[in-house]
Amino acid sequence: MHVNRFLVIASLALPAVWMLAGCSSKDHRTAKNPSKHSDERVAAVKNLTDQIELVDLAKTSDDWRVRQAAIKKLTDQDVLIAIAKNEKELQHVRIKAIEKLTKLSVLVEIAQNDKNSWVRVWTAEKLKGRHPAVAQAVLADVARHDEDWMARNTAVEHLTDPAALADVARQDENHYVRRAAVWKLTDQAVLVDFVKNDKEEPVIRQMATKNLTDQALLADLAKNDKNHDVRVAAVEKLTDQEALADIAKNDADDIVRQTAERRINELQQQTE
Repeated sequence: MHVNRFLVIASLALPAVWMLAGCSSKDHRTAKNPSKHSDERVAAVKNLTDQIELVDLAKTSDDWRVRQAAIKKLTDQDVLIAIAKNEKELQHVRIKAIEKLTKLSVLVEIAQNDKNSWVRVWTAEKLKGRHPAVAQAVLADVARHDEDWMARNTAVEHLTDPAALADVARQDENHYVRRAAVWKLTDQAVLVDFVKNDKEEPVIRQMATKNLTDQALLADLAKNDKNHDVRVAAVEKLTDQEALADIAKNDADDIVRQTAERRINELQQQTE
C-alpha cells in the first residue's frame, strides 16, 4: 500500500524534475545559439543557475553581452580571476569579472601590473575603499605616463593626489587632460602659479581662477587681467561689493560689467 503510493508520487514528480532540468538545458542551448537575438540569449542566461553552464558561457560565448550576463552570476573566484587576467580581446568582459573579484592581492596585482590602462583604472577605482594608497598610486601612474590621453583623462577624474594633479596640469600635452587636472586642484599656491604664469591656454587660467579663495588676488584679477574670461571668473568669486561696483561701472567689457552687477545682486540677496 505504502509502496504503491510512493511509486505513484514518484511517477508524478520525476517528469516535473525532468522538465525543470530540460528547461535549464534549453536556456543553455538558447544562450549559446548564435542565430538567436542577443536579448533572447541574455534573458536565457538570467534563468540559469548551473555554475558549469554559466562558466561555459562566460568563457566561450561569441556574444560579449552573454558573457557579461554569465559572469554576473558566477560564484567561483578562481574562474573570475582567470577571466580577469587572461581574456585577450574584450576589456569590458574583463572589467565585469573584476567587478566580482574579492581577493585583495589579485586586485592589487591587476591594478599595478596589467598592460591595459583602462583595466588598471577600473581596478584602482574598485580598490579605492580597500587600499586607497595603491589606488591613488596606480591612477597617478596612468595619469602621468599612459599613451592614451582618454585613459589619462579618466585617471585624472578619479585622482585625488594633489601633487600628481599638479604634475599633470603642468606637463600633460593634451589640453583636455590639463583642464581636468586644473579643475580638481585646491592647492592655492599651485593655482596662483597657474593664474599668473600659464601662457599656453587662457582657459587654464580661467579654470584656476575659479578655484581661488584669496579675495585680494581675485580683486586684482577682476580689475586688471587682460583676459576678459579670467576677469569674469574672478568677479564670480569676489565678495567685495565696493570692488564689484567699480567693475560694474568701469570695465570695458559688457559681459564683465553684467557679471559684476549680477554678483552684487547675489551677495545682497544672501544678506537679506
